[in-house]
Amino acid sequence: MSPRSIVSFVVGLCAIAAIPGVAFAADRYVTPTGLAGNSGTLASPWSLTKAVSSTGASPGDIVYIGGGTYTSRISIGVSGTASAPIVFRAVEGEVPILDQNGVTQPTGEAAVITISNRNYVTVQGLTVRNCRTDLESTTPIGISVRGTCQGVQLRDNIIHNIEQNNPDLGNFSANGHGMIIRGSSATALDGIIIDGNELYNLHLGASEAMAINGNVTNFRVTRNLVHHCNNIGIDLIGYEGSLPTNLDRARSGLVAENTVYAIDSSYNPAYDGDLNTGGGNRSAAGIYVDGGTDIIIERNQIYDSNFGIELASEDGAGFTDYITVRNNLIRHNQGTGLTMGGYNVNKGSTEHCTITGNTFYQNDTTGTAGGQISFQFYVNNNTFKNNLLWAQRGSRQMVMQTTGNNASGGIGTGNIFAYNLYFYEGAGGSPTPQFRLNKSGANTTYNSLATWQASSGMGDAGATFANPAFVVPVPSPASPVMAYQPTSASPAINTGDPTFTPGASEKEFFQKSRILAGRVDRGFSED
Repeated sequence: MSPRSIVSFVVGLCAIAAIPGVAFAADRYVTPTGLAGNSGTLASPWSLTKAVSSTGASPGDIVYIGGGTYTSRISIGVSGTASAPIVFRAVEGEVPILDQNGVTQPTGEAAVITISNRNYVTVQGLTVRNCRTDLESTTPIGISVRGTCQGVQLRDNIIHNIEQNNPDLGNFSANGHGMIIRGSSATALDGIIIDGNELYNLHLGASEAMAINGNVTNFRVTRNLVHHCNNIGIDLIGYEGSLPTNLDRARSGLVAENTVYAIDSSYNPAYDGDLNTGGGNRSAAGIYVDGGTDIIIERNQIYDSNFGIELASEDGAGFTDYITVRNNLIRHNQGTGLTMGGYNVNKGSTEHCTITGNTFYQNDTTGTAGGQISFQFYVNNNTFKNNLLWAQRGSRQMVMQTTGNNASGGIGTGNIFAYNLYFYEGAGGSPTPQFRLNKSGANTTYNSLATWQASSGMGDAGATFANPAFVVPVPSPASPVMAYQPTSASPAINTGDPTFTPGASEKEFFQKSRILAGRVDRGFSED
């Protein structure tokens, strides 16, 4: 270790030790050439497999992992406590790489890092890469957390080239994950934190880059970067196991400040695409809630993906419900910005969700007739307020439904729109925004905001059509986030629902108060 690394150790230890109520016991050290028989000191470092074994780190230890390449898969066999967690972290300024390049993966779940039935363990600053297979019987995974874990934290890790390369078209039995948090026992996975990680270049088969699945509660997914994956970016799942339905749901979670882009299943054989040339179905959302409940999705940016956010339940008797989608920027996705409801009549419903203070900008870039918000089957009792929707210039499509929303073809009941701001470039003096619903088995199109308000049954009291006057008048796909903020002349400012009250700890996209000058703005920011 260099003198600079030793200084970094000391600085990092002081910062961690300053956390109130947390006790740390000893510093341990790992290098690629360390040995199991060593003492774990800086002068006599352990091997990585020794450090994570039942005879390795103890509660309160910080295990510093030196830079270099490690070829073994590891299963963490130790637990900390709430007051004395175990931290496995990279040496400051060094890059420990867990590399499976050229390694034949085992049958079943082939995770590079496994945390099973362990508590209060942090994994921080590691790179996990090159776990590949083309076998349906193998599921390559970067990091797997399962069992009855509490207080596990995954921070600042990089996961890339985890690849399920099975070439069989339409094969939904071949799977892979960048990260999976799976709660499959009666005791919930509780207090999981996934923060500051980057996941990219993942081939996922029928699975997801990051999945929170089943009996998982009080989780936090924050400040992650997920991109260039051939299936769903972040997925919050329910109803896939054998537990009672009240336990088999990701719930009471936060998904915030993530950036998700280039999520495209057309390059996925499971969706009839080629891994290199594409051509398959575009069906993957940046963020997907499939059967989850009581989750806040806020201050995320999602772009250049098949969909922005999807709220649905693939279980026919299930629900995605009580989801709050607020203060997000959802832009330039190939299909709709937000899609809700089951994708066919045999799927479950989306209910009691709140969609507020989001900016949907020029989604549906490939002309799917999905507009900025799209309804599918079984969408009931949801609220849409204070959003800004800027449609594609050619289609002008805002809120669209192309299939029946329930068995009789109706739109569903109890959905309320209010105080939304609509616009499309080139509107001129007589704008004709398009809204479409399936009512009584027939599509009904509304070609003006006034007709939508008067005849759709959705209300939308207080809604207006006007140019939102962004800092950049017409942002392009390459424009920075700041370009979507309104200028002082914007009709988005102080024109939202006058009765709006922010949620607990709610902030707008840039972390300012959600209400300034006495009334909420429309869209993802507040000025």
